[in-house]
Amino acid sequence: MTFGWTQRVYLEDTDAGGIMYHASHLRFLERARTEWLRTQNLSRHALDVTIVVHRITLEYRQPALLDDLLTATVQIGTVRPASFSLLQQLWRDRDLIAEAQVSLAALDERLRPVRLPAALLKALGGISL
Repeated sequence: MTFGWTQRVYLEDTDAGGIMYHASHLRFLERARTEWLRTQNLSRHALDVTIVVHRITLEYRQPALLDDLLTATVQIGTVRPASFSLLQQLWRDRDLIAEAQVSLAALDERLRPVRLPAALLKALGGISL
């Protein structure tokens, strides 16, 4: 299953030449992850844990430009007791702009790893660990 979130590249996302900053790609991917969780009725407060990026590998394929309409996708990868991974991509129509492997972990209020909540496991495909 692939979730997609479409966003426009604004001036604030680009350099003086109208090319999207490398860090702006991360913001677009973060927004897609957040909206994917929202479609699962999983807000940060509903989870009772904090989900953090543990590792991200991002490969840039083509430049994104001012006013481009990009779709950031989210696909579920591996699921472990306290962490999971996602494949995320940024697309302009059929052109792949960037691809990221994102590892996320669940932390408690003391910022220590904890098991993923049951509601999140369900959103990740009904897996129970």
